[in-house]
Amino acid sequence: MDGRTAVRTKELIVFRFIDRLLEFACSFLLVEIVVFLFANVLARYVFAISFHWADEMVRYSFTWLAFLSGALVMRYGGHMAMDMFTDAFPSRIARSLRIGIELAVIVFLVVLTIYSWQMAQIAEGQRSSTLRISMIYVYLSAPVGCAFMLYYSLRRLAGFVMGHDTMKLDEQEAAQ
Repeated sequence: MDGRTAVRTKELIVFRFIDRLLEFACSFLLVEIVVFLFANVLARYVFAISFHWADEMVRYSFTWLAFLSGALVMRYGGHMAMDMFTDAFPSRIARSLRIGIELAVIVFLVVLTIYSWQMAQIAEGQRSSTLRISMIYVYLSAPVGCAFMLYYSLRRLAGFVMGHDTMKLDEQEAAQ
C-alpha cells in the first residue's frame, strides 16, 4: 500500500465514523421522541397525570433531529434537486452546473452556520420554561446541523470536481 492509498483509507475511516455517528444520533433521538411521547400519552390518558417536561424534551429533541437528519439527507443527496435540468445538458456543462450549484449551497451554508451560531450565543442566558436548561443547547442544533451539512456539501463538491456524480464511490471503496 503506497502513501496515497493509506491516506485515502484513513479519510474513508473518518468519513464512515462521522456518517455512523450522525446515524446513531438520529436513531437515538427518534427512539427517544417516540418513548417520551408514548409515556406521556399513556400517563395522561391512563393515569390522569402529565409529564410536563416530556413535551419540552420532545420539542427540543425534534429540533436536533431535524437539523442532524438534514445533514444525513445531504450526505446521500436526498434533498430536492432539479436533476432533469442539469441532465438535459452535455456532461461537461452538467458537471460545471453541479459544481456551481454546490458552491452556491456552500456559501448559503456558511452564512447560515455563522448567523445561527450568533443566535445560539444570544440565547445562552435564557432558560427553558420547564426543564430549566440553557437555551444554547437547543439553539446549537442549527449551527451544528449546518456545519455537518457544510461538511457533506464540501465532500460532494470534491466528488464533482473529481468527476463523480455522487458520493457512492466512498461506499464502494469503504466496502473493500
